Amino acid sequence: MRSPALLTPLQTAVLAFLILTGPSLQCASPRGSGRRLRMGNRTPLVYKQHVPNVSENTLGASGLAEGRINKEDPKFKKLVTNDNPDIIFRDEEGDGSDRIMTQVYNFTFVDLPPPPSKYFPFF
Repeated sequence: MRSPALLTPLQTAVLAFLILTGPSLQCASPRGSGRRLRMGNRTPLVYKQHVPNVSENTLGASGLAEGRINKEDPKFKKLVTNDNPDIIFRDEEGDGSDRIMTQVYNFTFVDLPPPPSKYFPFF
């Protein structure tokens, strides 16, 4: 009678395969996960079209107005000036008042990505 070997080479190969591939089989993606999700209407915007397609001065787009802020108002002292040279402000008055904004909007402008001319100076 033959003495029983601990593991034959075939059994060793199968065991190694199961140990190495077991964790990867558990992370299999669910059915249909490779499909792209359609996010709403994908038609391009036309000139002067907004999303939502209402004027920014309407109540639905901007909410209730709190009132005008004068230079003597204490809320005016909370406003900050954005001196980012990468952002071109219109400045029709010539006094730099277009650069004055709330701190929240200033953080939003700081988080904007730099223009492509920073990455591609040859354009």
